[in-house]
Amino acid sequence: SDLEAGTNKPKIIAIDGNVTGEFTPAGSQDTWRIRSAWLEAEMSPAGVVEHVKTRGDAQIEKVGGNVPQRVKGEEIDTTLTNGRIDALEARQNASMVLGDGQTLTAPLIWTNGTGSIRTTGKSLLDLGDSTIDGREFNVENGEETVIFSTSRPAILKKEGEQESSADQTRATFDSRTNMLIELVQTGNFQFKDPQRTARAQSAQSSQGGTVITLIGSAVVTDADRRLEAPEIRLNQADNSFIATKNVISSVNDPEQQLLVKAARAEGGADSVVYTGNVQLWRVDAYVKA
Repeated sequence: SDLEAGTNKPKIIAIDGNVTGEFTPAGSQDTWRIRSAWLEAEMSPAGVVEHVKTRGDAQIEKVGGNVPQRVKGEEIDTTLTNGRIDALEARQNASMVLGDGQTLTAPLIWTNGTGSIRTTGKSLLDLGDSTIDGREFNVENGEETVIFSTSRPAILKKEGEQESSADQTRATFDSRTNMLIELVQTGNFQFKDPQRTARAQSAQSSQGGTVITLIGSAVVTDADRRLEAPEIRLNQADNSFIATKNVISSVNDPEQQLLVKAARAEGGADSVVYTGNVQLWRVDAYVKA
């Protein structure tokens, strides 16, 4: 160890070889457990740990409590203020458990004491039945919600073979249930599931991701028809849709050759109702209503 000038107080303490330790910040009920192959701690003149470096299969884990939290990486640097973790940076195959069923992986993960999290490089967030694959994530890990955002292209996958992507993504999840509360995807939005494909300039999802509103040059294609409109609302729970503002619908059957234009279209798997300046073309027939 290095000593403070003129004193016997340690300034830097280094330990090599399968290091384990625990600390409980003053005034807190949280206990943190540290494990690594090598550890170096920098002390203040008052003998308080201010900075900890861990190297080699490093891990910092909250012991006890209702919400599990754990950070891993080949290297972890931790800054403390008055004995409390102020900021932490994990590097090289970094991973972080935010809570039950919530895992984040990236080459570098940075977080602070208020629950703000940032990643660099290729990143993956698993949260409940949702997986977000992209780069440069920002996460606000709160008591009631987990708020995710990225300004880089990202792919979101949900159970049921549902997948969507866009240039920018913002999502809000319930911290306790991991349910998707709200999702906004902007720029080159694309969507697919076993029943349909879709694209638009942007999209907003609600009700756990079952209701999707496509905005701007929206196109939805399934086995029966192709639907185009400035705005299309899909409800996956009952397989229904509402399209508004200059709707164009065509049947995906060369023998029928059916084309419909209208101000609004609403329907489901079995039927569609068109309203507002309806025009229909079918082979040699034309109908306007």
